[in-house]
Amino acid sequence: MNTEQLKRFEASIVTLEDKHHEIAEYYIGAMTNKYRNTDTMSLDEFLCEYSDNMEYEDVKLGESILNLF
Repeated sequence: MNTEQLKRFEASIVTLEDKHHEIAEYYIGAMTNKYRNTDTMSLDEFLCEYSDNMEYEDVKLGESILNLF
């Protein structure tokens, strides 16, 4: 494998952290659509801001995703 191929290979590797961020991003997108929120924020900020108005299961799922980090 030459240097260029090695660089492309390393850039294509998906890390566990990348997957966790992707899961959090999809969760926030789904909850934003479900609860009609339009703010852009991190997962922990989202849960702090909107958890009082969310269903218990949605909050618990968000907290579980947050524990991945």
